[in-house]
Amino acid sequence: MQGFGLCLPTVQRSLFLLLGTTLTLAACSDDSTSADDSTSADDSTVTSSSTDTSASSSVSAGGAGGTGGAGGTVTSTSTASTSSISTSQGGSGATTTMTTGGGTGGEFVAPALLSETGLYEADMTTITEGVLPFAPEHALWSDTAVKQRWIKLPAGSQIDTSEMDYWVYPVGTKLFKEFSRDGVRVETRLLQKIEEGEWFLRAFQWNEEQTDAEARPDGVFDASGTEHDIPSENQCINCHDKMPDIALGFTALQLSHDGEGVTLQQLIDEDRLSDPPAGPFTIPGTDTERAALGYLHANCGNCHQPRSFVANMVDMYLWLPTGDLGDVASTPTVLTSVGQRAAQTYFPGGDGGGGETSFDTRIVAGDPDSSIVALRMTTRETGQAMPPVGSELIDDEGASAVRQWIAEMPAP
Repeated sequence: MQGFGLCLPTVQRSLFLLLGTTLTLAACSDDSTSADDSTSADDSTVTSSSTDTSASSSVSAGGAGGTGGAGGTVTSTSTASTSSISTSQGGSGATTTMTTGGGTGGEFVAPALLSETGLYEADMTTITEGVLPFAPEHALWSDTAVKQRWIKLPAGSQIDTSEMDYWVYPVGTKLFKEFSRDGVRVETRLLQKIEEGEWFLRAFQWNEEQTDAEARPDGVFDASGTEHDIPSENQCINCHDKMPDIALGFTALQLSHDGEGVTLQQLIDEDRLSDPPAGPFTIPGTDTERAALGYLHANCGNCHQPRSFVANMVDMYLWLPTGDLGDVASTPTVLTSVGQRAAQTYFPGGDGGGGETSFDTRIVAGDPDSSIVALRMTTRETGQAMPPVGSELIDDEGASAVRQWIAEMPAP
């Protein structure tokens, strides 16, 4: 069984060790073992959420364009069982708030069963008309879990793509993701945009008969007899609130492929984008370079990007903006990691504070064994592992792709 995350004293200690600074927050972190987008790969471990999964929680901080930041606060109060996350962007910072309500009158009522969400027809086998499958080109590692994804866009609606790297989805959008582990269908997650700036997030655990799935707002350890942990609502928020409009994998770059499901070209052809690009985007470089850059984008870029509070502490950006894809050397990944000193010297072994060998560079061209990014991908030790949450198993294939890329870089 994997723990859901780190208590904030541990986070604070990790920040001191790895960044040379401290961040004081006001709650115990309870981070998801499988929620999207909490992967990163440099010199910080930052997580924040409330342990009370029925709570209303808010995170606010300064920092240009961020969704939080050093010096921010986390507060929680227990209210009702219907929860949503509200996001607002503007000026030099942003605020993310999870609010709750009783679902009376005309208010949104949280579904108690997956059968109430509109994903399936009554037989719980047939996908409802208008709910479309999609797959990101570069998937998030989820400890061998097999995933399926669907999206439902309101009829006649458009996605606001005026910022191509940060889409804003129409009210009524629903995104679903199903997780199967060891041949068992364990859970399906729902992200639903209730109104502008407000999303509902919840995971549903499939029953033994596989006829329906029940809402699990508090999360479940080792669900359905597997080692897969269902995240609580707060754990989902911990990852998703790093993006301006919550969704992580349904983006311009991730849909720039000609594989199965919804693609960027299809959205362009069907006039679903307010500001459509000329066509799909391509990550530059050789097969080795594209594999590594795509992996880091999907598994680390959610945290390591300018709109995340992590950017206030670690100036390494692994998110690939669509406007910076001219060549490998000009990507933020290379510019902010290759040959760049880490904020704090890294000592492998134990809790990251001991060991005879130390490393001080994020990526050393030609030498993955001296590159902090590669080293932290190959440990699950608390305070050292990247991602810090969402996984208890090393992704050997992903780590190998990144190591190969570093190894093939010409030495300076």
